[in-house]
Amino acid sequence: MKPFRFRLEQVLAWRRTELEVAQQKTRQAAAALEQTEGARARLAAERTAAEQALARAGSILGAELAAHSAYLACAGRREQDLERLRLEQKKALAGQQALLMESRRRCHLLEKLRTRKRREWEAEMNRELERFAAESHLNRWSAQSRRPV
Repeated sequence: MKPFRFRLEQVLAWRRTELEVAQQKTRQAAAALEQTEGARARLAAERTAAEQALARAGSILGAELAAHSAYLACAGRREQDLERLRLEQKKALAGQQALLMESRRRCHLLEKLRTRKRREWEAEMNRELERFAAESHLNRWSAQSRRPV
């Protein structure tokens, strides 16, 4: 009997590679989103600290107040930019997760097909072994019955 050979083995290998690439891209997109969320959290903490420092200060010079106002305006713009980036990254991550799920589905379908074909091959091999064993037994029985007693 010939050894098991899955005709779509190269396609399955390609799908597995495709799945690995999709997993890597998904991890990268998630890491980028996490980094942006961290930057947003740090900016919010800095802004809160600056506001608290201003509130604790007894007397404030006009220049300090102007610098604080400019900082808040700059921080506000940066916050908006980070929020826009975060939304884009969330959208990109969702799209990448959809691609990952589709890649997993395609790979899983080929793996299921390979498993089914393997079982069919094993069943055929077992049937062939049974036929061979039966023929061998009949040949021995036939040879013994032809011998003179």
